[in-house]
Amino acid sequence: MPVRLDAGTISSFTAFTAIAKEDRRVRLLGGRWKQPAHYPASAMLFPQAITDGSPEFDANGWAPQRYGNLSGIEFTLPAGQTAFELVSFDTGSVGGAFLEIDGKRTSATPFDFDMRTRNGVTKYLRFELPPANRARRLTLWTANLIYGGLLLPAGDTIGPAPANSENLVSVVFVGDSITEGSAASSKGLAWPAHAAARLGVRNPIVSAIGGTGYMARRADRPNTFDERLDDVLKAVDDGPPDALVIAGGANDCASYPPADIGDAAREYFAALRSAAPEMPIFVIAPFSSYTGVPYPAQSASCRDAIFDAAQSVPLTYTINTADWVTAVNRDELFDGARNGPHPVDAGHAEYGRRAAEAISSHIQAMKL
Repeated sequence: MPVRLDAGTISSFTAFTAIAKEDRRVRLLGGRWKQPAHYPASAMLFPQAITDGSPEFDANGWAPQRYGNLSGIEFTLPAGQTAFELVSFDTGSVGGAFLEIDGKRTSATPFDFDMRTRNGVTKYLRFELPPANRARRLTLWTANLIYGGLLLPAGDTIGPAPANSENLVSVVFVGDSITEGSAASSKGLAWPAHAAARLGVRNPIVSAIGGTGYMARRADRPNTFDERLDDVLKAVDDGPPDALVIAGGANDCASYPPADIGDAAREYFAALRSAAPEMPIFVIAPFSSYTGVPYPAQSASCRDAIFDAAQSVPLTYTINTADWVTAVNRDELFDGARNGPHPVDAGHAEYGRRAAEAISSHIQAMKL
């Protein structure tokens, strides 16, 4: 029996047990969560892992420019129970979600949440699972998950918070549109999710905004990496994560001299290190593109400036990407489409593999 999802604007349960959104048996993943001030959004928790402009909620009670790139919930479903409903909110921003059972995905593609109308209506998403004679750890991952609690058939409940759920290793991924997941079919298939899965990181936090970088801004808003410091330094319970991965520079290279990019990167790294002295920082070189074979000299100059800046602070490690895209693999990474620097699903999977291998080798050397 496969997992089945049904979506509607009313609950499918005629009688139910309600699990409030504040119930700590449900672990919120993916960074900070906030409750808007105004109804009906005030009935929900919103992931706020991106700082793009004003950090304040807007007149409607939430901040759509600050939705999290990748967010999720995790809880335990007791033995014998097979159904639950996720209470959510149709903002038009959720394309689908992956359900994991004990850390294993139940499908190759995300479940369709049917969130397209942006009408602010509460949605009830009912999952039906195969029966099991043991308790199971369930994790839902998606982009911009809006969480309003769980419903279960009357008499059912959820178990204690999953084992070690209060001590999850957290990693923030800062970047631009590639890290955001552009051209991937789902944010859950973007390279940070792949890298996190390979590293065994159960709480990845993605702060990525297309068009940004160490100096580059999107739409002339205050959203450079340095202007999004709070996404890192307040990511987990208003504190820094266990580690940070920064992937950027491609947007900077197109508009600024390498020396200026290096200066901006140095200030950013110094601010991070001052605020989080023991947090390892992994700096990934600017990604290449379909046409960037061999690795362009302009990209190499930017990379060298960024890497020099990284070496100015302790506990910072650099990851080169010069050989990630080749004449042999680029048709697979970009699906034969010359869509600039944005890889498709296969490319994101490869980037995630390469990043995880590099980070893992650093971690082993550091004996963390």
